[in-house]
Amino acid sequence: MKENQKIILIANSKHTFDINQHISTNDIIVRFNLPLASTLAPTGYRTDLIFLANTVDVVQKKIRPDSKFIKFTRTINNKFSIIFPYSDDLIKIIKPLYKKKTFIFFKKLTKNFNNIQYISFLKSMGNTVIVMPDHFYLDLKKEVDADTKNILSTGILAANYFLNNPTYQNYDVYLHGFSFEGWDGHAWDKEKSYISNLIRNKKIHIFQNPELQ
Repeated sequence: MKENQKIILIANSKHTFDINQHISTNDIIVRFNLPLASTLAPTGYRTDLIFLANTVDVVQKKIRPDSKFIKFTRTINNKFSIIFPYSDDLIKIIKPLYKKKTFIFFKKLTKNFNNIQYISFLKSMGNTVIVMPDHFYLDLKKEVDADTKNILSTGILAANYFLNNPTYQNYDVYLHGFSFEGWDGHAWDKEKSYISNLIRNKKIHIFQNPELQ
């Protein structure tokens, strides 16, 4: 039986392990923001898509010619694209109203949110940028965490995007290194529960760590 092509989403975490034997030339390798150096060798170094969280505080640190992110993109030897999960309109809709310091930047800097500026810069550096349509975020938010102002993580957004985008209907979606922990602005327990259900129903797949078998 012929194996389907895979879309492999690789998290920035210490939970990655060597999956090189599972990666073929026809698979799509997706990474997030600035990938940790420790995640590259175990996952084949290649990068086909980068989901870049384009909220103001995150992206403005990366859209400089000397930034670590730009330096990383220059190490990619194949053609790749950058995906922004937030449109200008979407960031205005979802900006949280929390009083926690970790959320303040959304409220203060939303006026400066400017995808045109960010995309123009990235294109000037030779990159291709795709802005994810808003409905992928809004529909998923209703399913996963409808009652809070938490922001969906880039990881769950990417998984949902590839599962529900007709362009990728002939691919199997794999997650690797996802730990469902980190910034407290995400509803990690709810996201983990949602993804676990997709795994049980074989809509999303994971690699088994041979050291744990």
